[in-house]
Amino acid sequence: MKKLIKILLSSLFLLLSISCSLDNEGVNSKDYESKKQSILGELNQLLGQTTNSLKEAKNITDDLNTSNEANKVVEAVISAVNLISSAADQVKGATKNMHDLAQVAEIDLEKIKESSDKAIVAANVAKEAYNLTKAAEQNMQKLYKEQEEQLKTLSDSDEIEQASDEIKQAKEAVEIAWKATVKAKDELIDVESAVKEALDKIKTETANNTKLADIEEIAELVLQIAKNVKEIAQEVVALLNT
Repeated sequence: MKKLIKILLSSLFLLLSISCSLDNEGVNSKDYESKKQSILGELNQLLGQTTNSLKEAKNITDDLNTSNEANKVVEAVISAVNLISSAADQVKGATKNMHDLAQVAEIDLEKIKESSDKAIVAANVAKEAYNLTKAAEQNMQKLYKEQEEQLKTLSDSDEIEQASDEIKQAKEAVEIAWKATVKAKDELIDVESAVKEALDKIKTETANNTKLADIEEIAELVLQIAKNVKEIAQEVVALLNT
């Protein structure tokens, strides 16, 4: 009898254990699905925002070409660099979402983390570029006015006057801001490459993990966002370099 009771108790504990395990799997599955849908919504929103920002970057040319006022030209330059900074924050958020979902799905792919890490670096560099550009606002106005004066006085002459110390300092400040902007562009090109590498790795591993199919869907969206952001940076840098 005692042996029978032990067997019955063991069976009962086993059933309870299985039941709890299934309940936990159900909760985890619901949490995962909820997280996935939330991230998909956020990524589609970010894709729309970066698409609009890319159009805006292409329209900045008109703002620069239609104004002869130093303050308006400089304002357009600052807005252009701010577009890069904002877009960099958006791709940082997109790669973070991809990494977060991978963690919820208990997927450990180094390429996914690398893309997120690179996006964080790029966002920091882009923010610094904007801060430097904003800080150089008065210096840019000085240089613009100086250029206008040179066009008036030296249009028929090959002579170039010795720049004043003030103008030299202004040039140095603007050059620092420019180099930071170019660096931000280069970092964002690297982010797109990192996301593409992550997506390629995900595709090769999908057969071994069904949840990777979900991550692949997310990564496809993140890559589109990263491509938009890269093109925003390239558009702005090309524009400001003319």
